[in-house]
Amino acid sequence: SFIYTPNAGYFGSDTFDYTLEDGQGGTDIGTVTLTVNEVVSNPDDTFIATAAAENFDGGAAGSDTVSYINSTAAVTVDLLNHTASGGFAAGDTFISIENLIGSNLAAAKDTLKGDNGSNTLHGLAGDDYLYGNDGADFMYGGDGADFMSGDGGADTMYGDAGNDTLKGRDGDDSMFGGAGSDYLEGGNGNDTLHGGDGADTLKGSAGTDTFVFHAMSEAGDTIIDFNLSSGESIDISDILSGVYDPLTDLLTDFVQIVDSGANSILSIDTTGTATSFVQLVTILNVTGLTDENAQVANGTLIV
Repeated sequence: SFIYTPNAGYFGSDTFDYTLEDGQGGTDIGTVTLTVNEVVSNPDDTFIATAAAENFDGGAAGSDTVSYINSTAAVTVDLLNHTASGGFAAGDTFISIENLIGSNLAAAKDTLKGDNGSNTLHGLAGDDYLYGNDGADFMYGGDGADFMSGDGGADTMYGDAGNDTLKGRDGDDSMFGGAGSDYLEGGNGNDTLHGGDGADTLKGSAGTDTFVFHAMSEAGDTIIDFNLSSGESIDISDILSGVYDPLTDLLTDFVQIVDSGANSILSIDTTGTATSFVQLVTILNVTGLTDENAQVANGTLIV
């Protein structure tokens, strides 16, 4: 018999040779080929909840998830206070669980709350309420008119379908409204707001925020607190990519900013003819941005 001991941390294929002697001077050489499997010491677990009251233990390490996708009613789960109620969550307890997936019922209003670490919260269908608490959290609303609060940490929030409300609170947050008429509020920190399709309302609040537009299908948005003094910016580079060349084209053939009462209106002409401008966004209570080239030069407009 043989005892094979691989080097610490090694996994993959290996071979070794051995020699047999018959005691009469004869020998033969054999080769052994083997595979060393990787030892996964901290796996990421996903638990699918049932109607029974269960204790979910993710272990000391890894990023572990409890899913209530099969629940027949709305669930309320709080990882910070270790409480659970409603639907398949009733009676459940949690040890070292970082992530939650809500029910997939259109009529259900799930409430999912993270702890003070980095959590991933998926609302799925229905009008859900997601709260990150502290930590750098990822929140995904799914279908329905969802409410998301990042709280502390640099959070990433996706509203997806429906008329969603996203509030970053503290930290440098990234917010994506998705489809629907969404409300995005950055809160404290230097936030990045992507309204997405639909007529969205965007509020950066404190910090130096960036408002990003990816396509003309996102037209009709309103920025309600654009702050020139803090160095905020509007990024339309994705819209102009492939149609505008700053080395050969006139910016004013593609971008127009006009005063309208106390507000500014930013419009885009993707044809570059300066004859087919379409309003992209209204900037409330800000005027004097009509020199488009100057706005690019000072960083207010990113093209």
